[in-house]
Amino acid sequence: MLAIDKILFLSDVAEELNAAAEAGMQTYLIVRDGTPLPAGCPHPSAANFHQVIPKLIQLGSM
Repeated sequence: MLAIDKILFLSDVAEELNAAAEAGMQTYLIVRDGTPLPAGCPHPSAANFHQVIPKLIQLGSM
């Protein structure tokens, strides 16, 4: 069984990321072109999935 802290939850909605983090998941805010970062967002962000690969490697998912 996969431990919840080994799950990387990706979203462009801060509220979804907050819920995932509260559940114990790792999170990444995916920032779409032209969309500003939400003020005070505590989640790491990426503009594309290629920027998320290092986190996946860290979690042992790749």
